[in-house]
Amino acid sequence: MSGARQRLLWVGLFAFTLAACSPSTPQGKPASAGTNAASPAASAPSPVVADTALLVSNEDAAIKRVGDAVQRHHLTSLRSECLSFMVEEDGATSYSVDVHENHTQPCGGDPSTSPRLFSFKVDRSHGKLTTDALDPADGDFQSIE
Repeated sequence: MSGARQRLLWVGLFAFTLAACSPSTPQGKPASAGTNAASPAASAPSPVVADTALLVSNEDAAIKRVGDAVQRHHLTSLRSECLSFMVEEDGATSYSVDVHENHTQPCGGDPSTSPRLFSFKVDRSHGKLTTDALDPADGDFQSIE
């Protein structure tokens, strides 16, 4: 093989290797439908979608967010139907949610009481959760998600 041909072959292989190793979309941009699903750009969630998904627009959404976190982090051994939630607006940017025991026939306990277990603060715009459940002795609110 001549020197020029050999150089052309090496240049072609080098270009092919670069193309194969390069991401098919710019980093941080969502991949289009035709890109490889295994690429990092295709698997990374869009920050705008994540923020919108965590938007807490009303008290029911705050209760759902807190209830899901209680279950996911195993903050109590009580079943979800044995919990009740008391929600208050905590200024214009967050909700305060107290989690109480729900004393009903199936759950047991004195039906005239509903002891508070712990509290959460829920940021309305980002869905960020803080709770005092992680440090019951001091009652300090700490980030949980």
